[in-house]
Order: sequence, then C-alpha cells, then structure tokens
Amino acid sequence: MSRRPGSNNQVLTAALDYAAHGWAVFPVHGIVGGECSCGAKDCSSRGKHPLTRRGVKDASTDSQVVSGWWSRWPRANLALATGSVSGVVVIDVDPPEGERSLKSLADAGYELPQTLAVRTGSGGLHLYYYATPGSPLGNSAGRLPGIELELPGVDLRAEGGYVVAPPSLHVCGSRYSWIADEAEPAPTPAWLSSEHNSPSEPVVIEVQTQGSTTAYGRVALEGELEELGRAPVGTRNHTLNRCAFRLGRLVAGGELDETEVVAMLRVRAISRGLSPREVERTIASGLAAGLRHPRRRPLS
Repeated sequence: MSRRPGSNNQVLTAALDYAAHGWAVFPVHGIVGGECSCGAKDCSSRGKHPLTRRGVKDASTDSQVVSGWWSRWPRANLALATGSVSGVVVIDVDPPEGERSLKSLADAGYELPQTLAVRTGSGGLHLYYYATPGSPLGNSAGRLPGIELELPGVDLRAEGGYVVAPPSLHVCGSRYSWIADEAEPAPTPAWLSSEHNSPSEPVVIEVQTQGSTTAYGRVALEGELEELGRAPVGTRNHTLNRCAFRLGRLVAGGELDETEVVAMLRVRAISRGLSPREVERTIASGLAAGLRHPRRRPLS
C-alpha cells in the first residue's frame, strides 16, 4: 500500500489503494481557498464532515463507487471508516493535551505498542491498531475504554467512527501523512476493553420551557434535540453546530430563551459522546452565528 505524501490530485489514488487493502473509505468536504468546501463560514468541522448523505455508513471498498465519488467531488478529502468494516481502530492524539495524556498513560503502566501512525494536518497523531475480531470497541472522547484515567486530547475512533486519512488537506494548510512507510498496524492493546464502552443511548430530556419561550420555539427546540440525538458517530459535532445555529436564530427572534437552549444542547450533546470542551466551543460558535440572523414564527 502506497504511503507517500501526496497532493490533492493524488487523493483518489490513495482512496483506491486503501479500498484495495480492505479499508472502507468515503469522501468528506475538502479545503478550498483555506475554507471548508461546504461554504459555511462558521463551519466547526472544516475539511472533515461527510459529503455523502449517510456519511460513514456509505463507506465502501468498491473501486467503481470510490472513483465515482471523486469524479463528482474532485477536491474532496478522504475519510477512512474505523471498526470492523475496515479491521482497524485509531487512537487520535491532539496536541498539546493529548501528548500529556499519553505520558499519563505510560506512567500508569498502560503501554501503547509502536504501530502504523499518521501525522495529522494539525500536528497530532493517529495511531492505527488492528481491531480485535469479536470484541468491537465503541468511540470515546477524552478517555479510552478499559481504564479509568481522564485523557484530555485522546479519543478512540472505532465501530461506527472514522478518521481523515492521508493525503487529505487540513485547514491549516498541511497534509495528513504517514510517519513510517513500512509499518503495519499492531494488535489492539490487551487493556483496551469494550466494557463500559457500548454506544451511548440518547438521554430523554423533558423540555421545561421558560416564560420567554413561545410554543413555536418549544416545538423547534424539541425537534433540534431529537435530530442531535439521532446523529450518527462522526457527524455529531457538525450536527450540534447546525442545531445551535438554527436555535440561535430563534433566540434572536424572541422565540427561545438563550440560557435554556445552551443548557439543553449541552446535556444532549455530552450524552451522545462529545467531550465537554468540544460541546462548549461548538455551541458558542453555532449560537453566535445564528444570533446574527433573527428568525420568528411565520405569520398565519
């Protein structure tokens, strides 16, 4: 499998190479002119969110399907589905917190075997491991299954998840690249356990509205919370951003209470596996954008 650094016109070649290797791939938005190809100025997942309707569920190893995608979206970045569909899980390490968390892991006696690795466009690491057959792992943020340590900056991408793969272009201008040409994934560390790591179920939230929330706003809030609860792994942060934007418009229009919107989005998003820091940042971004575009209930 080729692991040379590449330019954007080599992304399709890499996608076909990975597919031939048995790794299921799909296209995500690319970076064009320093911005996400989705066109949203407040996009919180630039160059990383899916182009296909079902996202990671569309991932394929079929060369004709893959070629068709990049014929339609030639500037797309490349995503690789993790878990049993590709036979790999990936530990995502974001600097600088993630580097400190890896040291905490080592100090606690949890060794991460040397393995196939990617330097991400932001300077982080993706550590690839062979998935253990019959023992599927879920996705986690700020922790790893099987241990109790809090690990800021360290996430697991496994069943139902995905990672952006080389030679995709990061918004900072750098490309994802393989660190070692000859390396193969090591087996998943034995201490990584699926125990307590099953996909989280949505928390049922009873919407208790304030006096400043209208009936129209209440219905809209319930709908956005339901959409966020249904969002599959890998799309939840982007969905949260969209929901916060739409609800922010209604806050600006006087249909919803801002404090209430933030609180309910926060609870729902964290219950679906997003990290608290990620949730706060995304809600703030989406809400701020929505507040600039007030929306009120239609006149009957």
